[in-house]
Amino acid sequence: MTPRFVLIASFHLGLLLPACFGTVDSTADDDNVTTTGNNASSDVETVNDDVATTGNIASSDGSASADTAGTTGGVTNGGSAAADPPRECDGACLPCDEGQRRHECATCTCELIDDPQRVAHEQLLACRGWEEPCGPAALWVNPNGGLHDWSGAECLFTALHDRTPGRLDFTDKGDVGFVGGLTELVFLLDGSDRVFVLSSGYGGPTYENRLAGFSPVESCVLDAPSAFDQCIADGDENTCDSWRDWFNECVPVNNPSCPAE
Repeated sequence: MTPRFVLIASFHLGLLLPACFGTVDSTADDDNVTTTGNNASSDVETVNDDVATTGNIASSDGSASADTAGTTGGVTNGGSAAADPPRECDGACLPCDEGQRRHECATCTCELIDDPQRVAHEQLLACRGWEEPCGPAALWVNPNGGLHDWSGAECLFTALHDRTPGRLDFTDKGDVGFVGGLTELVFLLDGSDRVFVLSSGYGGPTYENRLAGFSPVESCVLDAPSAFDQCIADGDENTCDSWRDWFNECVPVNNPSCPAE
């Protein structure tokens, strides 16, 4: 009897033990796989975070990743850093785009190298020795800040009232937050009711390069002298803000003739 019991017990233990140990081993393996998978996931997230943060991760063959392409100062092929373009105006302004040149450093404005309207302005200004009966006049308006600041108004409006021959410079500037615009005007008077109006200007965000544009030369008729009486009386406190209201019958002129002195 004894040998048969031992054989049966051994047989059942042989079935149970491998199953038990197999389960333990399988569970351990599963735990290991799960743990390893978590680590891999964590590693992937870390790498992705690095890519999203820096944008400078290069591919295994040394070429820059798609995220890096076009990024100033990022990693380029071979792992070398791309230099920023040299700034202009003592470091205050970015360089002008191709086909442009610097118009003014103070406002970081550029202008087209080939601009026929600018050429017409320059030719008219250089065609004779224009007297300058007044210094530059300016109006600066900022609706958000309640700013309404005139300078040189009395002399400007007196010259327009009297039809004083010469060149009058006027700047019309407006700011709204970080967006600003400026119109630079030159009025050329020959002593008659006629006046040439030369207008140029720019607009856009104040933190980047802006492109100055030149309008066609216009020939206008000055408003009646009486229209300027109140502007003169109010001086720099005047509300004669719209320069278009100072003239009538404005028409663009191609190849304007130089007025006789």
